[in-house]
Amino acid sequence: MTIRAGSLTRSAVFERRDDTRNEYNELAGEWIEIARARAEQRALNAREFFAALQAQSQQSFRLICRWSAALAQVRTSDRVLIDGAIHDIQAIADPSGRRRELEFVVIQHDEDVG
Repeated sequence: MTIRAGSLTRSAVFERRDDTRNEYNELAGEWIEIARARAEQRALNAREFFAALQAQSQQSFRLICRWSAALAQVRTSDRVLIDGAIHDIQAIADPSGRRRELEFVVIQHDEDVG
């Protein structure tokens, strides 16, 4: 399957957590950008549930990006920012196995990056 450039409408920033120790020997982590790519975003499903008497929503997406060496290094422990919204990466696949595209299944958080 070929990705058309016109379908890559989202800017995705992939980040990895970098944990270091501060002067008090406490873990102080920050998110470091590891890759940036244009992506096609498709909704998978929407689910609303109640937890602790508070309504929360969870939205799953499929992100489709052109394959690159930087994106091939992304792991499920990383995260992706799309339009200021934080998404956890649940799965990563190269559907054709030909290094043409990568698909990421991501879940959006309720909070945004400030």
